[in-house]
Amino acid sequence: MTEKQRPCVIIAIDGPSGVGKSTAAQRLAHRLGYRYIDSGALYRAVGWLACAQALALEDPAAIVACLQRTPIELTFPDGTLQVWVAGQCVTSQLRSEAVTRAASAVATMPGVRQVITAQLRQIGCEADVVMEGRDIGTVVFPDATVKFFLDASPTVRGQRRFRRCNRAGTPRHWGRWWRPWHGAIARTGHVLQPL
Repeated sequence: MTEKQRPCVIIAIDGPSGVGKSTAAQRLAHRLGYRYIDSGALYRAVGWLACAQALALEDPAAIVACLQRTPIELTFPDGTLQVWVAGQCVTSQLRSEAVTRAASAVATMPGVRQVITAQLRQIGCEADVVMEGRDIGTVVFPDATVKFFLDASPTVRGQRRFRRCNRAGTPRHWGRWWRPWHGAIARTGHVLQPL
């Protein structure tokens, strides 16, 4: 008689950018021995792909077609998330300004969101995970085992993002950086779904 396999545990951490989702998710995953999944890494991989293929960000059909024929994989050597596009590890290239801009653009495309959502759902069926990102607990895993929603003021979010950029080797001056970033946050007006 075979033992019935239990469903995978999915812990969803949702909220806007800059609130500490990644930090909280990484620590929780480490503590529980679960896989840490940064959903944004997949959107960044699509952004990287768009840049590498010189695809116009105004052409969603071309980006979705390229995405559908290009494998994007996540691996976890030593428990660390690595992102691979067409057999090339691109993890270290995903935080550049060009990739960040492209990722923001492709993340708004329904066709891209559909492909990435399906991939995230598949990952959630393979192992116990702590998965973070926007819409994780509402759209991707509305029936997640456990859901958390994190939030912070725009100022705190800006300070966190500013420190991350400086630590990553992209030095910035707070006064010149804050106004455009805060304006972008106000313009996006991302609608937060109830958990």
